[in-house]
Amino acid sequence: MKAAASMAAATRVAACLFLLAATAGHAASVGIAPVRVNFDAGERSRVVELTNRGSETVSIQADPVLWSQDEDAADVYSDTGDLLVVPRIFSIEPGATQVVRIGRVNPDAAPREQSYRIFFTELAPAEDSGAQLQFRLRLAIPVFIAPSDPPAPKLELIRSGHSEEGFEVVLLNAGNTHVQVLQLNAGVVGDLPADEPATVTGGYLLPGTAQRFLLPVPQHVRVTSIEADTDVAGALEYALPASH
Repeated sequence: MKAAASMAAATRVAACLFLLAATAGHAASVGIAPVRVNFDAGERSRVVELTNRGSETVSIQADPVLWSQDEDAADVYSDTGDLLVVPRIFSIEPGATQVVRIGRVNPDAAPREQSYRIFFTELAPAEDSGAQLQFRLRLAIPVFIAPSDPPAPKLELIRSGHSEEGFEVVLLNAGNTHVQVLQLNAGVVGDLPADEPATVTGGYLLPGTAQRFLLPVPQHVRVTSIEADTDVAGALEYALPASH
């Protein structure tokens, strides 16, 4: 049986993202759309829109960074000159919308998808001291530049089996574009505790990256299949040998 259903539509990428940042006597609410930027291989620029849905003016700084992942699939950020963000620092009045243009410095595409993030950080008002500021808005959106070769998402199951911690699954992104693992489900033979479905949520896997997932499946329960619900390749199912 399937131990869990796919994630609800509300957990998928939304059309607009809202983040709240509370300060002493101040709450900023900023929406951004789209929440992910996808460049075609030869495309030079894209735009995003930030809308101030709060009651006070918000000042924001935008910083692009190169996005990679280490051997544990942890995100690594580094400075980059590949993207230009205009304007980089701006203020948004209540109810107003700011258009931000993202431009590529080098329009040549690479054989593998290039990945970036843009961090939007709220700047503290000049009259506020550091002691008054409790939280600041900070959000990041991914930016992907399509490869020169045809996009070919490929998610491989390279290891699986019971361990002391649970049922271990290692997935490798062997394609040339990112894959976002929305949810990982285990098909099992036997009953599981009602409050412990054999499912975990995932995240982005950049090309060439492998990630380890732990599913809460007791060792006495046999796992017959793994299903990965992804953004670019749909639902992928992997049948497991009887020894599992």
